[in-house]
Amino acid sequence: MRGFANLGGNGFDRRPLERRRQVLTEGITPEAAVDDSMFRDETGEINKELLAAESYAFSGLIIEKMWDDLKGRETTYSNNDSVRIPLTETFWKDFADTYITLAQTTKETLLEEAKIIFAKPKEEWTTDETLVARYFMVQFANKDITNLGAPSFIDLISIYTRLAKVAEEKFFETIKREPSRDEYIHVLSDSSFQKMMEQLMMNNRQTGVSLFAALEGTATPDTDDTSRSFKTNIFEIYQSDTGPCLRPKEQFMDRYRHVMKDHLARLKESNIDIQPVLRCPVIYTGKLKEMCGWLLHEFTFHYVNQKYPKKL
Repeated sequence: MRGFANLGGNGFDRRPLERRRQVLTEGITPEAAVDDSMFRDETGEINKELLAAESYAFSGLIIEKMWDDLKGRETTYSNNDSVRIPLTETFWKDFADTYITLAQTTKETLLEEAKIIFAKPKEEWTTDETLVARYFMVQFANKDITNLGAPSFIDLISIYTRLAKVAEEKFFETIKREPSRDEYIHVLSDSSFQKMMEQLMMNNRQTGVSLFAALEGTATPDTDDTSRSFKTNIFEIYQSDTGPCLRPKEQFMDRYRHVMKDHLARLKESNIDIQPVLRCPVIYTGKLKEMCGWLLHEFTFHYVNQKYPKKL
């Protein structure tokens, strides 16, 4: 099964990954961090394609930095019984909102850090400070930069919550009973679950919007709306050699690929150039696996341990 990746049929642009590798290998000077010549064309105008590639590269580096900072904290929500999210009808929204707020707070802290960095002489910038300066310099270089489809930690939380909800609902729908604790944890921890999350972030913005519309069953998809969920009839529970797993139904994928094929044909007929997909390097660095593991740990504390407690 091919899954959700590359549904736009437009390949993979390696420039963000290569740029990330270059920065980690060669470093970046404070002077280069504030230089915008890399994404300007010969006329001096900003080349949005080059700017986007630079943004993806440094977004990936900053996501990794934010993740390391978050992971290094002594207190996360799951270390405090007093903030355990109650099992109410709004649990799924409450869980996503709680961790999105945590991610947003981390980003706001980074922005405050950037203000201090830019107020200092460049020759005093540390390596980490130089990376932060470059990230914000690129982000503010163009007002449209926020419209890029780069996956963020917030996207990851939203996607994880929706898939975890579908997995439980689909299990009950298929097996006619709730999963056991071990069965549910197997679904959430299996590599196929992480693979789905990766694939949902591997399409370009246009394809991604169309895909989320189909998954939500709406005309106006919104990954920021934490009250929404994916439709259960798109997925199925199957038995692997090690236990139950979740995957999209082949009928849905066949139908959706046909829709995308027709869409791409119309673009070609209109002489619209189909650009390769720019992807956040975090997908390929191993950090995404760490993030998924952390989310499983937090979700287990808040939901699994309450709904499916360990038997004494």
